[in-house]
Amino acid sequence: MSQFQINKYQDAYCKAWEAQNKIDAKINKMVIVPSHRSAPAIRDLQVAKKNGSLGGRPRTGNNAPLSERAKVINNMIKYDLTTASIAGMLELTEKSVKGIITRYGLPRDE
Repeated sequence: MSQFQINKYQDAYCKAWEAQNKIDAKINKMVIVPSHRSAPAIRDLQVAKKNGSLGGRPRTGNNAPLSERAKVINNMIKYDLTTASIAGMLELTEKSVKGIITRYGLPRDE
């Protein structure tokens, strides 16, 4: 094939691909047409820019509601168990237990 034929078929294929993407987007709302950004993607971009200018994603902090696993770890800490023993009982790594303690600001009075 010559370069002219290759370019000709590439253009035809590209047009057919774009047309099929538009048809698929009408049928299935989860399909994202490459040439268009959806509203949630734009909103996420705006949130990312805002958080980026503030130094990154907000930390969970002490005001976040505790997950079920965090509640269990919180109760275990109240009984003076070490992170190693908590990790062993919950079949987690010690690093993940320390991460949950840091993320939720444990121990808490809840």
